[in-house]
Amino acid sequence: MPIDRTAVPCAVFAFNRPDKLQLILEALRTQNIDRLILFVDGPRNDADVGLVEQCKAIAKEVNWVDKELHFAERNRGLPALSDNMSMVLNSYSSAVFVEDDCLPMPGFYSFMRRALDHYESEKKVFSIGGYQAIPEKFFRDYSYSLVSSARFMCWGWATWQDRWKSIAPHLPRYLELFGGWEKVPTIAGEDIPQMVRACEEGREKSWDINVAVCMLWLGQVQLLPTKGLVRNIGSEGCGTHVAWSRRLEELLNRNVCEHPLDNIVWLDHIEINSDYSAEFRQYLMGAVVPSTELWKVALFKTWDRMPRFLKLPISKAWHRVPKFFKGWADGS
Repeated sequence: MPIDRTAVPCAVFAFNRPDKLQLILEALRTQNIDRLILFVDGPRNDADVGLVEQCKAIAKEVNWVDKELHFAERNRGLPALSDNMSMVLNSYSSAVFVEDDCLPMPGFYSFMRRALDHYESEKKVFSIGGYQAIPEKFFRDYSYSLVSSARFMCWGWATWQDRWKSIAPHLPRYLELFGGWEKVPTIAGEDIPQMVRACEEGREKSWDINVAVCMLWLGQVQLLPTKGLVRNIGSEGCGTHVAWSRRLEELLNRNVCEHPLDNIVWLDHIEINSDYSAEFRQYLMGAVVPSTELWKVALFKTWDRMPRFLKLPISKAWHRVPKFFKGWADGS
């Protein structure tokens, strides 16, 4: 049977978490997706082999939708996700992407389809996101069902072929775009420049930070629903201590809608929402600080209000601090 290239596929990326992959596929099964494209990365070591094989078996068992399977023979890691996205968008005019720690809520795919159709001609919109970090009460007096953000969120998202092709040439040189990590704008979060520096120094590996920087460079935005349609289920490995991980999971999923969004009010003015950007920056500080250590909350709030010309020398000095003292400050 020939492939329908007008379809909007849902591409799912898996690795060594078969239990989470099973949950995600079960959630998508009821959402009437056009086509499933499933990528399973290869094992990093012997310990991964069995888990990767379980993911492959789960993928092969899918019989409720047209599917396309891609199994890597060796581990390619997170940076390969961009290549896989390019593969999908070379064949389809738009697509939805879900990683194996992002559980789609009811109505997720339908919302993505409708938003892709509605904003297809708005070239300033790079992508549609499904996740929402900010609590619903923030949007109490907000009239629309979507908000415009400077931050690229990869936890369940969608884009168009032309938007991806406009950003793809810049991805390999994202470290150079603003003339240095310290010049990367902080409107999308104080952590973005630091993440860029960590990638530049080889301390971090990521696929989404370069997309986030390129989106900023091109002056594009991501539109997010005011009610989250994705639940993050991957926080168990994000914290140094169990208590931190539990707090992080609570913070990540404070605004999750358990039912499809009805009566969507489309956003007409897609310029970056400055109030939302400020709220998101406050959220980022809370996401990394345990509630029992209020002095750290105060410290981060002071940092957020500090002029940028003071932040740069402090940030550079912090990277020269011995790891022992950094561990004490982090609580590890």
